Amino acid sequence: MTEIAEIFGYCTPDEIVAEVLNDIGDSANMGQTLRYTQWCIRGYGQLRQFALPVGKTVRLTINSQTSTVTLPDDYGDFGDIGTNVKGEFWSFTEKPELIDTTTQDCGVETLDEDKGEGETLSDVDTYKEYGLSGGRNQYYYKMDLNSHRIIVYASDLTEVILKYVSTGIKVDGSTLIPIIAKEALIAWLHWQRVLNDKNETLAEKQERKGIWASRLHELRRPRNLTSLYDTLYSTIKNTAKR
Repeated sequence: MTEIAEIFGYCTPDEIVAEVLNDIGDSANMGQTLRYTQWCIRGYGQLRQFALPVGKTVRLTINSQTSTVTLPDDYGDFGDIGTNVKGEFWSFTEKPELIDTTTQDCGVETLDEDKGEGETLSDVDTYKEYGLSGGRNQYYYKMDLNSHRIIVYASDLTEVILKYVSTGIKVDGSTLIPIIAKEALIAWLHWQRVLNDKNETLAEKQERKGIWASRLHELRRPRNLTSLYDTLYSTIKNTAKR
C-alpha cells in the first residue's frame, strides 16, 4: 500500500471532512467539523487494520529501570519482537508468567528482584521434533497493553526490534490518508451522519451503510496499478452520490 500511496498521494482528515460538510451544505459549522474529524480518524484506524494493513519495523530502547519498551504512538496490532543475531532476526519467546513491575522508588517505577521483578531467568533448552536439539532462548517478553508497553527480559540488550501493524494515526495531528482510501472514508462519514441522526429513516441508514460497504469492498479487492488509475480517473470525472 505504501508504494501505491506514494504514487497517488495523500490527503488529510480535514480535507475529507470539508468535502463531506460541503456535500451536506454545513461547511461553516465548527462543531460539526470536530465531530466529523473524530469519526474520520476512527474510521481510518479501522481501515488501516482491516483493509489497508501496513507493517512497520522499529528499534526501541529498553528502559533499564523497568525492563520495558514503550509501544509507538501509532501501534495497532502486534507482529513480533526480537533482536539481531548475526544478521538474522531472533524472535523473543512470549512468557505470560513474567512478573509485572509494581515497585516505586520516590514515585519512580523501578525493579525489585526480591519480588521477582526483573530477575534474571535461566536459559531454557528447546528441542525440535524427533529429539533433534534446537537453540537456546534467553529472551522473553510479555504484553502490557494497559500500560502501552512490553515487558522484556533481555539483560544483555539495550534495544529490541518491534514489528507491528500501524494505525496510521499520529497524535501530533499530522495524519496523512492515502488517496485510495478517500472515497471509503467519505462513505463512512455519510453513514455515521445518518446513523447518529434520530430523524433519518431506517431506509436511508441502510442505503448509506450499503454504499460504505461497497466502497470498502472496492478498497479490499486486489488490483493492479492500471485499474487503480482507471478507478481514480473515473472518481474525478463522475459525481455520483457518495
